Amino acid sequence: MSQASTQKRIIRAVVLDVDGTLICRDGTICSPNHHAIARLLLAGVPVILATGRIPTETVGFYGQLELSTPMVCYHGALVLAGRPQVMLDAATSATLKPSAAMQADGVLHDAPLSPTVVNDLVRYVLDMESEAQILIGTSQRYVLNRLGKLASYWDMKGPSRPMVGPLTDVLGERVYKVCYFSEDTSQVSDIAGRVGERFGGVFQHQQAHAHLAEFLAPGVSKAGGVDLALQHVGRQWDETMAIGDFHNDMEMLRRAAIGVAMANACPELKAMADYVTGDRDEGGVAEAIDRFVQGA
Repeated sequence: MSQASTQKRIIRAVVLDVDGTLICRDGTICSPNHHAIARLLLAGVPVILATGRIPTETVGFYGQLELSTPMVCYHGALVLAGRPQVMLDAATSATLKPSAAMQADGVLHDAPLSPTVVNDLVRYVLDMESEAQILIGTSQRYVLNRLGKLASYWDMKGPSRPMVGPLTDVLGERVYKVCYFSEDTSQVSDIAGRVGERFGGVFQHQQAHAHLAEFLAPGVSKAGGVDLALQHVGRQWDETMAIGDFHNDMEMLRRAAIGVAMANACPELKAMADYVTGDRDEGGVAEAIDRFVQGA
């Protein structure tokens, strides 16, 4: 880490991952993080959340933090702008369409998977592993083919609680993410590799959790979604700090002026970050804000 990277910079935007970064292990935003973000907003520094989560389980954090910036969901496959309720209305609209211009409210980016592609992926995985647990994410909900052991790793009471039922029931909806779950992390890597070999560039593989392989439309990335969000708020990468904890955060940390990894981040992210901050349960986001952002 260079000496320059440990000094305060002119940072005019902050991008935060959610799970493993912004929120504690109990799913709450700790007081130091909440207060640090409030100081950023008072100083006129926009805060953008970039997550693999669905809009309906992300918008609550926008309300808690009083954010009005674009919301980057599904690893950048769906980017929404406007007031929280406007963003939800846009996400759940039957006529959801991408926005050609950066409008004040609505959809900045919309990259669903086609029903045929989703169906082919589901069939392929189930042919390899008949008892596989597969989760499909739409703009409004998650649907899980069977409960199994996912309940030990997933919040089954919050807004992300999946409906358990036939996956064919959601193929007519806009599907943004297909997840394969296994308690065996080597199996997750194996399935991701097999899907990559079988389908080539049909899917973009993202990973935000060691037990989940997540498949999205080609070209989708958090960094791509954040790029649109930054344009929308009139900011550039070279004046942005990005904070994350897992492989899917690498590109946005690399592009930011300051890339910060959490103490609980995966080793690969910590190795490439400009700075490693505290643990998610110890206000690591607040520590990074206090260290690097002038006026916060």
